[in-house]
Amino acid sequence: MLRTLVAHRDAFPLSAPFRISRGVKTVADVVTVEISAEGATGRGEGVPYPRYGESVDGALAAIEAARGAIEGGATREELQGAMAAGAARNAVDCALWDLEAKLAGRSVTERLGRPAIAPTPTAITVGLDTPSAMAEAAAALADVPLIKVKVDRS
Repeated sequence: MLRTLVAHRDAFPLSAPFRISRGVKTVADVVTVEISAEGATGRGEGVPYPRYGESVDGALAAIEAARGAIEGGATREELQGAMAAGAARNAVDCALWDLEAKLAGRSVTERLGRPAIAPTPTAITVGLDTPSAMAEAAAALADVPLIKVKVDRS
């Protein structure tokens, strides 16, 4: 199956600065991939993390290096061997899952034989700020579903 590939950077401003010990983030820099074939387009994203030696430019270069394989119809499994783990491969993999689901007329979860995705509890980090701002942020999360984890302290 011949495909076309478009990969680009997106920058999504955060509604508030996110501060942790490593720094402050005001924008989410994302690599977006679109893979088209047979009239359908699959989309995927990856977030390069400098902490792991990644950058948007590096991710885009990795996708470009794999362009021939991607456009030539390489499978997701084949691309795992052709691309290093990270944001670039994640964006391509997600775009291929999305494309395959659209071409099959079935959701990704249906194709995997899994139930439809329901709202999922998540981990949330309250960013560093003044004590009062952190207390306000924590209070705003009071009604968010949490996963309860039992810790064995023996």
